[in-house]
Amino acid sequence: MENKSPKLIIPPDTKIQFTFFSPSGKVIFKQSLANETLESIILPIHCPIEYERLEAVRIPLSKE
Repeated sequence: MENKSPKLIIPPDTKIQFTFFSPSGKVIFKQSLANETLESIILPIHCPIEYERLEAVRIPLSKE
């Protein structure tokens, strides 16, 4: 896959974990970002080397 600049939309009070995978299925890069604001955040993300796929998982932030 060409290195495009995908964008992640992080809803309010949510954590996102995203992972880039190589063509062989190996993890290239893994990162977590949290949005503790009341507004959604749109972030461009970049992987400096070629990747096959990108997976992102949303996790609600716990309220204490």
